[in-house]
Amino acid sequence: MRLIFPILLLIMCLPFRLDAQLSLEQINLEQIEKKSVRKYIKKQIKDGYQSIEDLKPSWSSQDDLSSYYKHVMTLSVDASLQKVWESYLLSDPSKVWNNKSSTKQLVLQKTPEKIYHTTDPISTTKIGQIYFLNLKLLARLVNMAVAFEIVTIDAQKRLIEFSYIEGNTSEGVQRIEFFALDEHSTEIIHTSYFKSGKRFRDRWVYPFFHKKLTTDFHTNVRKFLVLE
Repeated sequence: MRLIFPILLLIMCLPFRLDAQLSLEQINLEQIEKKSVRKYIKKQIKDGYQSIEDLKPSWSSQDDLSSYYKHVMTLSVDASLQKVWESYLLSDPSKVWNNKSSTKQLVLQKTPEKIYHTTDPISTTKIGQIYFLNLKLLARLVNMAVAFEIVTIDAQKRLIEFSYIEGNTSEGVQRIEFFALDEHSTEIIHTSYFKSGKRFRDRWVYPFFHKKLTTDFHTNVRKFLVLE
């Protein structure tokens, strides 16, 4: 009996976070509007993903991208590099991802762990956030769920990277890079590396819908950018 208290004290002091880990079961599916995303989350739980930490990006910086398909979009903005960079990080994700092509349905944050349901405000984009979107395809006749994690925010390189999570239809990474053209204009290069194992989808279907989605996303961010 004398050993019980010291052992319990030792266990309490160990750096375990079991009590702090948020379970995917804690997601309130009733607050998620789109059936496609509710179904996606249910499948993740069924496949053995129990906590937010269990969700992993499908790409890492050590991966060889030569086997991936590639799509590049370039656009320019009449604003300084610093102002554009801040706009992409500080614009409300609910507003920029809610557009003609997509709606934000859920965001899971790894550090600190938090669940943002559809109507919950998010002030900034952070590493470790996982976005669940509903994509509106074929004149909104088809709804498709997609999920990706913010894996890189590099202020020095002016680089944002996000990767589709494991279990997503497509895997890969998207990179948004920012370059100053002069003091009052900025170039943005959005490069996507992707593959699903289905040649027709990757070669013809994905690029068509992806171009529309990324165009709508960047258009929305520019709406919230206060030009100099």
